[in-house]
Amino acid sequence: MTGLTLKSDPRPAEIEPLALSPEELLDRVLAIGALPSATQRLLSLTRTEGAELAPVIEALSQNPSLAAAVLRLANSSAYGQSRGVADLHRAVMIVGMQELHDVVAGTAMLGAFARPDPVSEYLQATAGLSAVIAQKLSAQLGRGAPATAYLAGLMCELGALACLALDPDFSELHLASEGNARQRFATENARYHGTTAALGGRILQASGLPSEVAAAVSTTGLEPPGEAPPLGRIVAFARLAAVALLQAAEHGDPDVLTSDLTVSATTVGLDDVEPELLVRTCLAAAPSAELTLQGELATMQSAAENDNARAPGLRTTLRPIRPRGPAFYVAMCTGAAAIGGAVAWLLLR
Repeated sequence: MTGLTLKSDPRPAEIEPLALSPEELLDRVLAIGALPSATQRLLSLTRTEGAELAPVIEALSQNPSLAAAVLRLANSSAYGQSRGVADLHRAVMIVGMQELHDVVAGTAMLGAFARPDPVSEYLQATAGLSAVIAQKLSAQLGRGAPATAYLAGLMCELGALACLALDPDFSELHLASEGNARQRFATENARYHGTTAALGGRILQASGLPSEVAAAVSTTGLEPPGEAPPLGRIVAFARLAAVALLQAAEHGDPDVLTSDLTVSATTVGLDDVEPELLVRTCLAAAPSAELTLQGELATMQSAAENDNARAPGLRTTLRPIRPRGPAFYVAMCTGAAAIGGAVAWLLLR
C-alpha cells in the first residue's frame, strides 16, 4: 500500500485516550527530554549573536555529535559554500549564533527522545529526509529562509518521537495508520487530545526555539486554506514526501512515487506548485540526504544510548517490526536518487 492514500474513516472511536491532559503530556515529555548540563551550557553560550566564539567552539569540541551537526549545516546548500567546511570555527562563523543555538537545541532534543528501535529509526530517517526536502523546496519557491526550513523539517517528527518514548502503545497505533496522513492524525487526536505535530510545536515553543519553526512543525497540512503558514505547508509536504521517497526506493516504483508526491501536494495545499517541480526537488534532495541521514541517525543514536545509560527506565518495549538499522535508510536515499532517471522519463514522456 502506498503511504499517501486518503481514507475517509480513520475510526478514532476505537482508540483509548491517554490518561493525560495536553498540559500533563507536555510536562511529561519535557521531563523526558531534559538536556544534559553540557548541552544546556552550550545553549546558554549561544543565546546572543554577540557571544564570544572561543567558549562556544570549546564547548562544541567537547560534544562531537553536536559539532558534526553544525558542520553538516554549514555544508548544506542553504549556505552556498563553494568549498567544503571542515573547520569548526569557520562553520560557526558561517552559521551564526542564533541558528547555531537553534540547531544545537533541536538536534539535542531529537537525540533525547530517540530510542534504539525500528519505529524510532524510521521516524528519525523521515525527519532527516524531510529537512533536506523542506530546505530545497523553500529555496525553489522563495517561501521562508532555507535554513529555517531545514530546521523545521528536521523537527517535524519531534512530537512523534516524544510520544514513542512515553507511550508503549504509540508504535502499534503509528504502524496501524500505514502512513496515511488523515488516519494518522485522527488516531493521534483520539489518543493524545491533539496531533504529534502540534505536540512537537509546543515542545519547541516551550524550549525557546523560533516561533516560525514551532508553527511550521505544528502544521499537519490538513488545515483549511489560509489557516497554516506557507512554511508549514512546505514542512507538511516534506513529511509526506519523505515517506513516499523511502517507499519508492524500497519498492522501485517510479509511477507510484510521482502519484504519491502529487497527492501529497494537493493534500497539504501546495497544489499551486507544478508537480514536476515538486518531484524534481524531492529527487534532488535524496543524494544530499544520504550524508544528512547518516550523520543525524548517528547523532541521535549516540544521544539515545547516552540517555538510556543515564535513565534506563525511559526505554520503551515495542511490538517488533522488520529490523532496519540506520544503514538501511541511508541506502534508501541512494535508491531514491537512483530511480530519479526513471521518474524524469515518466514526466517527459
